[in-house]
Amino acid sequence: MSDYVVTQENGKYYHPRNFAEHLEKLFKHADVERRSVHTMRHSFATQLLTAGVYVNEVQFALGHKDVSTTLSKYGHLLPGRQKEVARKMNELI
Repeated sequence: MSDYVVTQENGKYYHPRNFAEHLEKLFKHADVERRSVHTMRHSFATQLLTAGVYVNEVQFALGHKDVSTTLSKYGHLLPGRQKEVARKMNELI
């Protein structure tokens, strides 16, 4: 297992330029619209948070040094979480 999300077949990481080229080939092969790595990273974080993954786990996955960084970028996705927490607590009681 690797600490990297995407690796070469030999398990080593991609240099950013090489990864961009590899990604471009994947988009063409899959016949899908190209997306930037930044857009995919944002989608990744958004999907995790809206699925209920704890913000500190998303922080770790994104490599943010502080949870405040994650919250400043994605905190707007969490306002409705208080109702979900209350609902789950009610179920437990």
